[in-house]
Amino acid sequence: MADDSKKNAVDLKDAMAYMAQNIKKVTTNSAVPVSSSKYLDHPIIRDVIATWMLRKNGPDFPVEADHTLGIHDALWEVQDQDYVEHLFVEERKKNPLFDAWCGERYFSPLTYEDFKKFPKDSVGGIMNRQIVEFGFQLQLGRKELGDIKTNYEYWRARNPQIHDFEHIITGGAFDSIGEIIPYFAKLSNMYKYLSPELANELNIAMVFGALRLVSRAGLHYPHIWLTVLECVEKGIRVGMNSGPYFLFKYEDILHLTPVEARKVMNVNFVEEIDTAAASVIFREDAPRAAAAE
Repeated sequence: MADDSKKNAVDLKDAMAYMAQNIKKVTTNSAVPVSSSKYLDHPIIRDVIATWMLRKNGPDFPVEADHTLGIHDALWEVQDQDYVEHLFVEERKKNPLFDAWCGERYFSPLTYEDFKKFPKDSVGGIMNRQIVEFGFQLQLGRKELGDIKTNYEYWRARNPQIHDFEHIITGGAFDSIGEIIPYFAKLSNMYKYLSPELANELNIAMVFGALRLVSRAGLHYPHIWLTVLECVEKGIRVGMNSGPYFLFKYEDILHLTPVEARKVMNVNFVEEIDTAAASVIFREDAPRAAAAE
């Protein structure tokens, strides 16, 4: 037994030496950590992402409260806004559908009251139920349209308006684990229909947002791990096999059932999965397990 332990230790040492053979140590005179990654260089991003990926959940700090830790403002700080706008301009030159979407700069005129008129089984009716039963705060109409000057500013204003509808269209339930499906569907879909460079810049926050759910489930909640993987798989399948639904005007399909709306929008391979029980375990907060982001 002792000889086996000694041999295993030697084998591990040899393996580490092999994997380390191409390391090139870089020196610096900096008094603070310095990295070639602007994300690792930023102290807030560095701290928040560690918290996002490693923490357990609980009623003292629910899952949706992650977004209060300052990550979005920090990501905005390190992003080159002029470069992103340049990518928008270049994409519009070669992508007619995207160009038309950017040119219209449509904003939802709806109010909470508007959702009351839709049939219960329609997309609008489902949203009304979420508003009434769970107090959802939809990103609806916007009055200060004059302050939108660039394509990217329009994206940042419009994109939150459609997130809740993406849950319904992609089959992701309105709970914490159900959130995984629209995350991975959109991460797949946008890379399919936009240049990799632009999709990357637009999806950085979503990458972190999606992976924090997967990471925490893998570290702390083994009983729901297979459900989490199923959600990842279903989201990617929808995104890769559907049209560019992130450019669709959802306000035009609110009267339709989700099945009817998906046909109109060319959203395919949707398989709804009940993630309520998994979300109860994940959140460690049964009374609020239905909450989504």
